[in-house]
Amino acid sequence: MNLGDKKPGKTPTKRPLYVYYIIVGVIIVLLNILVVPAIQERSIEKTDYSTFIKSVEKGNVTRATIEEGYIYYEVKSPKTGDDTNIWLPIFLLVLSVGGIAGIFWYTKKKNHKE
Repeated sequence: MNLGDKKPGKTPTKRPLYVYYIIVGVIIVLLNILVVPAIQERSIEKTDYSTFIKSVEKGNVTRATIEEGYIYYEVKSPKTGDDTNIWLPIFLLVLSVGGIAGIFWYTKKKNHKE
């Protein structure tokens, strides 16, 4: 078999570059939605006992456990004031990416006919 031989009637299909941009964009959005909050939420910080007692007195501790001489406790996350619904920006992002893909598809189709 010769590597230079091509089957007649078959042309290799090349994907346009915007397809890869869309795939990368979707991967980045999914990472930001799923992975980054999980990593940030499960962080462990080393504090002294007086800080733990102050947090308990303020009512910020939601759960505490003692394991092997260490106290592990969860603190309520402070309100940041940002109550933005995350699904609206995601919907707008998907809508805009779809619009851009539609424009590329239309111009490619139009250029093929000419």
